[in-house]
Amino acid sequence: VDAHSNLGNLMKAQGLIQE
Repeated sequence: VDAHSNLGNLMKAQGLIQE
């Protein structure tokens, strides 16, 4: 698993990033 993608998924899960 790519660390950067994993980090993005965590952020989106927390609602910090909405793409």
